[in-house]
Amino acid sequence: MDKDLKEIWKLESSKERIEEEAVDKLLQQSSTNMLDRIIKTIRKEHKFNFVLYPIILASLLFYELFLAAGLCLVIFISTVYYYNKLLSQLSVNFITLSTYEYLKHSYRILEKFMNHYKISGVILTTAGFAFGLQFSGGWESLSNKFSQATSKEILIAITLITVGLVISIGIFLKLIDLMYTKKMKSLKTLISDLEESL
Repeated sequence: MDKDLKEIWKLESSKERIEEEAVDKLLQQSSTNMLDRIIKTIRKEHKFNFVLYPIILASLLFYELFLAAGLCLVIFISTVYYYNKLLSQLSVNFITLSTYEYLKHSYRILEKFMNHYKISGVILTTAGFAFGLQFSGGWESLSNKFSQATSKEILIAITLITVGLVISIGIFLKLIDLMYTKKMKSLKTLISDLEESL
């Protein structure tokens, strides 16, 4: 695939016309198209959001946690809007741009997405961790224990909570790494290769 894209780039650089059909055929080779694989991952994740959020929302309503359900609904609507906007930005007409411009355009958008993803993910993971403790009665239990605990026991409890939170955030960041980071690095390498062939 890298070789094919380099060939297209060389053809475009030399002002030779590329047949739209050939470009479409190249883009449809999803097993070898790095950008297409990233976009497919985003689409799968977007569909997963349509399953996950309604389940969480229904659970919150079932337990009559209306404030949390309202926040979940706001997050769900914001997530749907964000993913729709992201996918529409990545759907720019390839034919109107050179291969290099298209890849650079997509990479810039995906880079912003990754930053937003990490920031919002860490915030939501922390909030979810805190909500999980609250919902399970953990905060109430901890506050009762803290009122009777020694400073050493309080320090141990705080350390355990912090370790649990750090592990949760670490798992989230590892998932991002598995889903996107390696693909993004490959895309960046491909763009660098195209730049070198100028």
